[in-house]
Amino acid sequence: MTNPGIEIGVIADTHGLLRPEAVRYLKGCHYILHAGDVGKEAVLEELKAIAPTFSVRGNNEYISWNSILPASHVANAFNNNQQQTEPHQ
Repeated sequence: MTNPGIEIGVIADTHGLLRPEAVRYLKGCHYILHAGDVGKEAVLEELKAIAPTFSVRGNNEYISWNSILPASHVANAFNNNQQQTEPHQ
């Protein structure tokens, strides 16, 4: 039996617009990481409908809801701790 692995989709800089071609590429992923500049909470909701989604703030997150986005997120993947942080602190 072969192990198919885990597929992680990475996206960033949506700035409030989740393009249909991005959705097509992300379908089938086990997890999604949005690496900042989400733009609108609706983008995260659409991503969460595809797969569990982790996201961080970007340097253009000026709106009031951005406080729900962490500046960094630590995930354990393949028994290695990896930290993803926003590039502009």
